[in-house]
Amino acid sequence: MQLQKHSPTDFVTETGVRIEVKSSSYWQSWKFWGDGGKPKPVRVVGNTEERRITFAGLKIRDNTSASLPEYRSDLYVFAFQAQRDPRLWNALDLRQWEFYMLTRAEMETIGSGSVSLITLRRKAGAPMTASELGVRGREMIAEITEHKNAASATAAGG
Repeated sequence: MQLQKHSPTDFVTETGVRIEVKSSSYWQSWKFWGDGGKPKPVRVVGNTEERRITFAGLKIRDNTSASLPEYRSDLYVFAFQAQRDPRLWNALDLRQWEFYMLTRAEMETIGSGSVSLITLRRKAGAPMTASELGVRGREMIAEITEHKNAASATAAGG
């Protein structure tokens, strides 16, 4: 995969599959530190905090202000750092992350420019580990590529 600098998506594979990646967490490092680098008091996140987790910026406009926002990627990857205890929080520990994927067609059934963690879990099913994401991600890219190739052949009259 290669990074596209001025693209309406985060990544474009060699086969042209566009991938958008969104992440969220209960914690951000800036929540741990106050003025002068002094630690802030923090508490373990409760179950009610899940309702506040949202992934936004899923629909975008093209360069004209008259355009309506739309989904521009073929595959959406959502990464959620799920550690509730701030003392154990470690953004580099992949065991603390949950990963989800939805296709553009699945995103269109949601229809919104954002999706809550609760809705995402309902639509995508059980979370994946980082390894499972790698395997399933390659499978999804292959499926999307095959679908795009078949659509191109049909459009070309072949």
